[in-house]
Order: sequence, then structure tokens, then C-alpha cells
Amino acid sequence: MAFGLSSKRKCSVVGWGEFSCPDKGAFSFKYPVFRGWEVKAVEKKSADAHIIWINWPDSIDFEVPPQIRVNRMDCPVVLSDSFKKNPQGTLYDYVHDLSLYVKDYVPKKGSWDYLEFYSNEFLVRISRFSCEEFGFDGDAFYKEIVNSFSFED
Repeated sequence: MAFGLSSKRKCSVVGWGEFSCPDKGAFSFKYPVFRGWEVKAVEKKSADAHIIWINWPDSIDFEVPPQIRVNRMDCPVVLSDSFKKNPQGTLYDYVHDLSLYVKDYVPKKGSWDYLEFYSNEFLVRISRFSCEEFGFDGDAFYKEIVNSFSFED
């Protein structure tokens, strides 16, 4: 399910987290930690796949626990005019993946499924977790990731 770039409610930031992948193609980024939405754990599934598990307020029931998936993918990167640059000069883009939807689905303007960062040999894909209707501030969360993301040399 795609989500837009606007939040209905803002959360109070209670701290900052930092994600770092020191393996081949090292990279890192920071993210805000919100009251009621603290990070429960960071799980390393493989050298290329990680999950940031997020707690949530007791008043909300989820079938699938809130999570941010971070995947490093070896693939050639074809430069696009749609790519943007963050303050570190890293290329990135918000990607809408139509293969996740039924045939004639037309996405809302500004919606996206993945946030991708591009190096010459690989990309890093961060999945969109969105619970703005429950108070998770996706705008602030992903904005901080974009502003702080960097590849390690």
C-alpha cells in the first residue's frame, strides 16, 4: 500500500537512532525516535537485509508489527533525471512500485513505496512504513533519513 508524504499528527521526538551497515557497501543514516513508537530491535537478516522493528501505542492493534526494512541490492544503477541529491551528495528517489497493486491502479500524486539511495554498483532500498493516521510522523522520519544518509568510503 502506498502512502503520501503528509502526516495528520505530529509525534514528539524522544531521541535519535542511528542505523549503520558496516558490511560490503557500507552506509548509515539517522532517524528520529517518537514517543510511543520507540525502536524495539534492529534485526540483521543477512549482510544485505535488516529490519528495524518499532513498538507502537497499546491502543492500536496491528496484524503485522510496524517495521522498516532496509535492503542493500547489487544491481547496476541507471541514472535518472528524477533522482535528487541529499546534503551529502548521495542520489536518492521515492519509488512507486506498480507491481504491488492491481492492474489499473492509479497512484495518488506524492505517494511512494520505497525510498532508494544509489551508489555506482548497488542501491539501498528502505521500505515505507506509514501509520500517520495513528500518530507516527512519517514525514519527519523519512526526511531525517534522506538528510543524513551516506555511503561510507
